[in-house]
Order: sequence, then C-alpha cells, then structure tokens
Amino acid sequence: MAAINGLRTRPATHRRPVPRPGRRVVRPANANEAAVLSCLHRSLAQEAFAFDTCIAPASPASRSVVLVCEVSETIAGYLCLGVLTPMLEETTGPAADDRCTRWVLHALGVAPQFRRTGVATDLWRASLDQLPSAVTQVSSRLRRDTGTAGAWFRASGFDLTPPAEPRPGRTDEDAVGPGGARELHFQASVSALRAIQDLSRAKPSRAYPLP
Repeated sequence: MAAINGLRTRPATHRRPVPRPGRRVVRPANANEAAVLSCLHRSLAQEAFAFDTCIAPASPASRSVVLVCEVSETIAGYLCLGVLTPMLEETTGPAADDRCTRWVLHALGVAPQFRRTGVATDLWRASLDQLPSAVTQVSSRLRRDTGTAGAWFRASGFDLTPPAEPRPGRTDEDAVGPGGARELHFQASVSALRAIQDLSRAKPSRAYPLP
C-alpha cells in the first residue's frame, strides 16, 4: 500500500442519490467503477487487481464485498474483501468449503488527502457488517516496505503470521514481492475482528494512515 498522487472523480451513475458536498458515504461499488478502482489500486500498491471480477453480480467471484467511500464527487477510498481466488471458477469439495469460510482483504486504499480521517476504518466496519455468516477468518498480505500500514492491521485486530512454506519447485526469490520487498501476512478470526470494532466504537477514534 502506497500513496496515490491525486483523486479520481467517480464515473456517472444512475438512479441513486448523489451525496451533498462534504458528506461522506460508504456504499457498494458499481460495475462501471471497476476500471477506476483498478487504476487507483495500481497507483497505490504498484500491482494489478481485477475489480471487475469481484463486482460483476453474475460471476462466481461475486462472493466478495467491494466498497467505496465517497466524499462529494470523489472516491476517497476503496476496499475489496472476498474469496481467496476471485478469478477461479466454482469448485466443490474441501477447497470450496475453505473458500467459503476464509476470506481475504484483497485491497484497501485511501487517497492521501483523506488519510487520518477514518476513511479506512469506515470501510472496514462496513465490510465486516456485510460478511456472510459462514466466513470465520480473514487474512491479508502487505508489502514489508509500506511503513505504518502495519499499525492499522494490528489496531484492527489482525495478528502477524509467518508466510506459508514455498511450494515445491519455488525458490526463495519467488516469495519476494514487487521491488524486492517481502510480504507481511496477517490473519484473524471474524469474531476477534468484530470485538475490536465494538470496542473502538466506544472510544475516541484514532486514524491510522495507509501509506
């Protein structure tokens, strides 16, 4: 997670109210916003993510929550939480069961103008409220060189976990992320994550930056 240089105006949408200037709204992403979100994420994380596969309602990958935080005409932040492999086709057996109970925080970004204003926390709380009851664990990964973003994960209830063992045939270099930066892996139970959010609602909010 890294800084983006500017804000993107959301594409035109229909049959939904436009927020008043300055009003913050967290809402589901629209299908015609997939390209904008992909562009924002590429600028933020220096990696590609196919938001359209998670937003499309007719896709098996629709088992995802994709939210945007909108301030006036601007997308201030976005979040994608869903199945482990959103581009895979439906499977059956233990693999499918694991995909139903374990979800991944694929993407979470906040424009620099809105950092330390609680945008990431608002998106995260809204996504937890929309998790299917079958989901029991959430995990995520983070490039080691992303600075203080790790503080947000820990404050939200995630535990730092060791990365999975390399698969046969993979070298140690295969585990290195973009730019030579190794990844940090986080994981937590949904019950623990919700408990942390319940406690945080009762305290003055403290915003953690997402670099």
